[in-house]
Amino acid sequence: MSNFYFDPPFTFPLGITGKPFQARYERIALGKSPDTEAVREERYGAVHRASDGRSRTVKYGSGKDRMTEIEAIIYDPLQGKAYFLDLESQTFYRTGLPKASNGAEDASFTETLRAAASGSDDLGQKVVEDFVCQGYGVTTPDGSTVEYWLSEELSAVLAARSVRDNEEITFRLYDIQRVEPENHLLTVPADYEDAS
Repeated sequence: MSNFYFDPPFTFPLGITGKPFQARYERIALGKSPDTEAVREERYGAVHRASDGRSRTVKYGSGKDRMTEIEAIIYDPLQGKAYFLDLESQTFYRTGLPKASNGAEDASFTETLRAAASGSDDLGQKVVEDFVCQGYGVTTPDGSTVEYWLSEELSAVLAARSVRDNEEITFRLYDIQRVEPENHLLTVPADYEDAS
């Protein structure tokens, strides 16, 4: 499968303040080579972003465990830390992040996506999950054709699609709620062991 991933934090950047939400996501990759049968890779999860810029990305299991949380990453740009949680072993490790700076990440994210689309197709606007989104189309250096739909209201990519040779990857956020996530989702549980 391609190295081009539509996963958080690409789809909702770090350090955005004043735009809380939570949602579920799905990423589906379909591939086929001349020597093999079609391959389908599915990834599901959830995202949570607080007004203060902290966020959590959750990865669910696959198959019958599709709604079981197995991994989570908590991004805390206020403290300059990221926490990687293994929910099965109840362990975590931490790493550093650049500190947030008064919404600069919001402008930077939007400008980065616009710059990536400069000279490419403006796909106009459409409503995705009840949010007005601006569409951009671009061809990447590896020959992938990519389209993505950016919500300025959330500063997040709500839908994206990449096509290259014999593969297609789609990503979408759904069940989007404009609510503040519960604080316990944005902190490491006290009984988790630090494996840093």
